[in-house]
Amino acid sequence: MSIELDKSSVAFGDSVNMLIKFTNITSDTVDFYPKATYFLAQLPESYHTRRELLNCTMYLNMTAKVLPNEAYEQSQYIKIDSTFFVPGNNTFRLVYVALELTRDNAKYNKLCGGLGSSEVTLKVYGE
Repeated sequence: MSIELDKSSVAFGDSVNMLIKFTNITSDTVDFYPKATYFLAQLPESYHTRRELLNCTMYLNMTAKVLPNEAYEQSQYIKIDSTFFVPGNNTFRLVYVALELTRDNAKYNKLCGGLGSSEVTLKVYGE
């Protein structure tokens, strides 16, 4: 999983568009939940790392198939505020979390667990 931001610097109160790209590097088709739980995590990560939850509801009725060596892309807008960002350079990653779901003891073939994206740095001005 990788992310790209449409801006390299912003001010508090602005928004940035984040392109999220899931690339299947396996030889099998991968099913996953594109509307799983996402959060931002400041780097370097530690017990006291700041995290910002982007959504807290996992939509089980939406799945996506990614063929081998192909990618699935989606966008997410992020509001720049002081609950997560600080003035100056902010290095962070996006984390995808989908719990393994079972029904009548039959496991679904979906990508479950956690994925961390590549890291990005965003310069924030103000406050």
